[in-house]
Amino acid sequence: MSKLFKGRRQRARGRFAVFPLVLPLFLLPIVRPASAAEPVTDATVLVTATRQPFHVEEAPFAVEVYTRADIERSGAAAFLDFLASQTSLTVLPGFGNPNQRVIDMRGYGLESGFQNVVITIDGYRVNEIDSAAQFLGNIPLASVERVEIVRGAGGVTAGEGAMAGAINIVTREYDGASLRGHIGSHGQRAATLSLGQSRDRYSFAIDASHDERDGLAERDRRGQRDDNRLDSLNARGRFRPADWLELRAGFNGYDSLSIYREAIPRALLTTRPNANAGMQGVYNRQDSQSLRGNAGFLADIGAGFSLEYDHNGEDKTYAFNSAFGPFTSDYLYASDRAVLRWVGGKVSLLAGYESFRGTRDLASGFGNSQVQRDSSAVFAQGLWRLGVNTLSAGLRGERVDYRYADATNRVSGDDRLGTWELGANRRLDARFSVFASYTRGAQAPDIDRFTAPDPVTFAPVFNGLISPARSDTVSFGGRYVYVGTRLDVTAFHVRLRDEIYATSTALSPFFVNTNLDRTRKYGVEVQWVQNLTDALQGRLAYTRTEALIDREAADPATGQAAIRDRVLPGVPKHGLNLTLDWRIDEATRVTLSQLYRSSAFAIGDFDNNGFRQRPYRLTNLLLTRQVGGNLQVFAAVDNLFEQRNALYTRDGMAGFPADYTRLWRFGVRADF
Repeated sequence: MSKLFKGRRQRARGRFAVFPLVLPLFLLPIVRPASAAEPVTDATVLVTATRQPFHVEEAPFAVEVYTRADIERSGAAAFLDFLASQTSLTVLPGFGNPNQRVIDMRGYGLESGFQNVVITIDGYRVNEIDSAAQFLGNIPLASVERVEIVRGAGGVTAGEGAMAGAINIVTREYDGASLRGHIGSHGQRAATLSLGQSRDRYSFAIDASHDERDGLAERDRRGQRDDNRLDSLNARGRFRPADWLELRAGFNGYDSLSIYREAIPRALLTTRPNANAGMQGVYNRQDSQSLRGNAGFLADIGAGFSLEYDHNGEDKTYAFNSAFGPFTSDYLYASDRAVLRWVGGKVSLLAGYESFRGTRDLASGFGNSQVQRDSSAVFAQGLWRLGVNTLSAGLRGERVDYRYADATNRVSGDDRLGTWELGANRRLDARFSVFASYTRGAQAPDIDRFTAPDPVTFAPVFNGLISPARSDTVSFGGRYVYVGTRLDVTAFHVRLRDEIYATSTALSPFFVNTNLDRTRKYGVEVQWVQNLTDALQGRLAYTRTEALIDREAADPATGQAAIRDRVLPGVPKHGLNLTLDWRIDEATRVTLSQLYRSSAFAIGDFDNNGFRQRPYRLTNLLLTRQVGGNLQVFAAVDNLFEQRNALYTRDGMAGFPADYTRLWRFGVRADF
């Protein structure tokens, strides 16, 4: 038996050890908060990620909402920086690529945790059909009105892949124009122009942005520096030709260039993190282009009924060049969604249908392949407001079809998935409410799970279809809301079957795709906003997570050894985001934020005997000054103490440096 586990009794104690952390919630009614000029609560904040709008204080699930005011106060340079520094999510550059970062929530791990979170922008799903992380670098921070994070729920309306939860990004409507930009160290240059108009019958908004940064690391053997550039254009609008009908349409396009390093030896991650010492000493290059459009309508058809329909299409290309040679992926996506909703008094019901069609044509020196992944789903959900109680229930049936073809293989298959959710909220008084939820989630494998690299030639070899993963999640907690105080505490427990992962084996030293037979996760999540004085506000987001592999059977065909009673690699046990916001006077504000993620077993270390991921620390400082009514200037320093952070893996080329140097920038925002 592993030294990490001392029998069933010790495991049982560990399972419930996090629950005493809930106790501060019940002590809050005796705390007298400082009065504050700037409120921290807003009863008008709605959560729409589950397509059943509800106020935060009546939410039957664990939710985390960040408003436009939170975004402005953060001083983040980009949207991904905001997610990393201000929310409870774990966000790191995706194995070197700064525009395609990996996101983890509730202990699903840095290797593939992002595949267990469904991310939508105004309801449009941006998860990929392959192993690439969601591309969020093209979202201008100026265009975001609200970020909604639903933890442990959301799969009924968001679809498969939401076992950890769902994130919905809501964009803004404008009435005027805004120009913002900054310059900084290491060639940082960014500018965003936003303009729009909002009236009763129509609205439109346009965001155009450019963001780039010169190299931070040494030149490669060809003299190339690492580089990052992104240009994006977003447009959206709505039109109401009649009181009962709203038409809407949107467009999004981006052009991205990322030149970044391979992994470097672990000894250099702390001593010389700017080294270029990868396998070939040559930078990776990824060029990405995308065009996406959407159109739809919302019709009030009377008697409390409304009908909503949206169509989305996307055409994009990723061209990648590395030491293993070039390859190009061409994607074509199309999706349709129709929702019929009925609202009658205290009851809201909806039923919907969704379809998705996705193809990827891959061309590389190892050969060409075409993969198609289609899905169709029906779902229904209800929300009942019964006095001080709010009840929610929903279910979804989904079918996912796969077709894979290359020079030697032609394979097809399908999975039928079921998702359902139950949630309840009870408001004990005007300040305090409790909630509980139980959800059944599912995740279909992405199309890259069909192949793994040959250990000799590196060419992709078909390794069969992977089973879908299934989860059962229990969450319960409470919320305390009062003048100057907001506290949310949630405890959760997840049991999974066939969690999807990649691991190296004796026969496949790079990796082989597999299902972990039995795994579980449990922990506690805390979000606390407190006005400490009239001028000082503190914000805290804390997570305590255990992610365990209970059992994985040996597989002689792949060389996979049996795994039992191990910790899932790539999952920090503790996560902390702490922010202090000091309003010096009516025009001047100083914001100090501290990010911490504790040590974890390195990605791929399923035996728990290798090098550990070092703790991740980041301290950011922001000074803003309002000059007149429409002009704001700011100065910021990221990674103030120049911590040398990295994403660690188990193999010899052991890590990808990230956030390892101090960066400064000066900027301005003008509103018209």
